[in-house]
Amino acid sequence: MKNHPIIDGATDTASATEKHGPLLPLPVVTLNQQAMALLEEARSLFPTWSIQTHRIGGAEVLDFRSATCPPEAGVLLARVSGGGQLDVALVPAAEGSSWPLDVFVRTNDPAATCLGAQYAGWPLSCGKYFAMVSGPIRGARGREPMFQHFSIVPDAWRNNADVKRVAVLESDQLPDEPTVQQMASECSCPPEQLVLCVAGTASPAGTLQVVARSLETSLHQCEVLGGDIGAIRVGTGRAPLPPIPKKSLTAIGWTNDAIIYHGQATWQVTGDWDAWQTLGAQVSSENSPSFGQPFLALFKAAGYDFYKLDPRLFAPAVIVMEHAESQQILKFGSVHPELLRSSWIES
Repeated sequence: MKNHPIIDGATDTASATEKHGPLLPLPVVTLNQQAMALLEEARSLFPTWSIQTHRIGGAEVLDFRSATCPPEAGVLLARVSGGGQLDVALVPAAEGSSWPLDVFVRTNDPAATCLGAQYAGWPLSCGKYFAMVSGPIRGARGREPMFQHFSIVPDAWRNNADVKRVAVLESDQLPDEPTVQQMASECSCPPEQLVLCVAGTASPAGTLQVVARSLETSLHQCEVLGGDIGAIRVGTGRAPLPPIPKKSLTAIGWTNDAIIYHGQATWQVTGDWDAWQTLGAQVSSENSPSFGQPFLALFKAAGYDFYKLDPRLFAPAVIVMEHAESQQILKFGSVHPELLRSSWIES
């Protein structure tokens, strides 16, 4: 698959339209502005929330890794990852859960919010440093195949040079200067225009922002299956918030299991209801032949290589679709609390 046709100068618009429907406008500047506005609004609370601020290689780096970060810091991080368009809240757990709280998300622009911003589609590697990058900075970089179905105005950044590029880095370590320089180069901006929020998975803020991806994972499956993501008007999602383990590897397993075995996503869709029913039946994690084992066991068997895992596994357990025109509602999949218990308690 080619990269985004506008970014790379290609003209493969027809194939993108055929697979995903009409190209969707991606407000790359607005998403970054909204994310930055959230950070500025909360900045006075950073000391209280144990968020430290650093200047590395010219970039502002916000350290969310502390074990004493409150849930509010994780909510902020998840909202920033969604480009300021993702509503995030901790709510009482759904019926049948053994855990007290769910992370609930909602957006009126699922495609731009979840795929254009929240999806961790940039595997950043520089020397010994590695992080999975999400956030609206991805639209500023624009190099992922994911952006093939988005319309990005080529001169958007040229006309808004003062807008910061905002990223969320899932990593236990802060980036070093070479990493910052590489990010700036890939985003065609000076390092001073970068704002990098960092949190490891085994931290309160990092765990919450990962579990906030219940809706995003369902939309990624829709994109892969060729669904018209632009016809999803409203999206919500929820998944249980796991305990915070001591090890990052354990946290990766527990957060994935939260979505795979107890996550739920709801789409309000418009258009061909028969086509949506066919697609909906393919989205939930139950469609993966790997379904049924704790994520850590699958990850170990794959040599700790995400790319060797079945991509159909990365989806919520339940998909609910509401058809805007007919008001019909269908549900696919089911939650599996016993599998969460085997992961979080017995592992």
